[in-house]
Amino acid sequence: MISFGKYDNSVIVFLLMFIMLFHTNILAFNIKEASNQIPSQLFQRKKLSIDLDKFVSYAQIQNMLQQSHNYIFVDIRHQSDYNKIRIPKSINVQYYALKTKQFLKDKTIILTNDGFGLKRLVSLAGQLESSGFHSVKILKNGLNGWYKSGGRLEGNVFEYKKLNRLSPDRFFLDKDYQNIIVIELLKDKQLPTPLINNSFHISITVNFEKTLAEINKLLSKHFQNSIYCVIICDDTRFVDYMEKNITSPYSQSIFYLDEGIQAYKQFLHNQAIIIDRDSRKKTKEPFCKKCGE
Repeated sequence: MISFGKYDNSVIVFLLMFIMLFHTNILAFNIKEASNQIPSQLFQRKKLSIDLDKFVSYAQIQNMLQQSHNYIFVDIRHQSDYNKIRIPKSINVQYYALKTKQFLKDKTIILTNDGFGLKRLVSLAGQLESSGFHSVKILKNGLNGWYKSGGRLEGNVFEYKKLNRLSPDRFFLDKDYQNIIVIELLKDKQLPTPLINNSFHISITVNFEKTLAEINKLLSKHFQNSIYCVIICDDTRFVDYMEKNITSPYSQSIFYLDEGIQAYKQFLHNQAIIIDRDSRKKTKEPFCKKCGE
């Protein structure tokens, strides 16, 4: 039987710590290198525009209510997400099945989701109206906008915190619309990332109140024709501060990129690998030159 003394144990602990530190540094290096290997097609923004008349805010819906409009919320999210949290009296219908719901044709329906996925929402609204639906609107900023504006939700209270979180893949699908403002918040001596074109950059100072004032000033100048704003920030302390203290009229339109820029870099790197594999398959060039695969 092998016995380890206290000195042997110390050596093992040291080696384990060294391996973990080495692995962390390698991961950070790989993410940094990935930004140099990502094709421009993944981070260019095409400046697509969207019909803002299709979107209705919480305040507009309250006016509709006072005028006795016959409307209904149709939540097009997956049923599991709908079961977690939803607008009271809304119904859950998957987007691909909506055309078959004849009982909705004579009503004003308000499409509801997380607040992003703009391409699918606008496309679906157009398809439904072309199929004879009376009136189709889209809830601006989704559940997050509804809740932050004072609307009531029902379901799991722990889901409320997630309403304004935007995953890298969902942001990627919406990034080409010029109706979206992207603000990257930079730490001390941090350089802007080249992975998100046409974005604004604000430095986070030790004075969080001053940084928040700069964000409000920027939004008041540029938000007029926008649907929502994405905040990209790796400083979780400032994100917490901003969530608690922002009182501008744009608070219901703000989403935070989940896990910041590092997670987005990793997502783009993964997409670049997929694109590279696909292009090599078309040219029959091996992805791995040593193994020929």
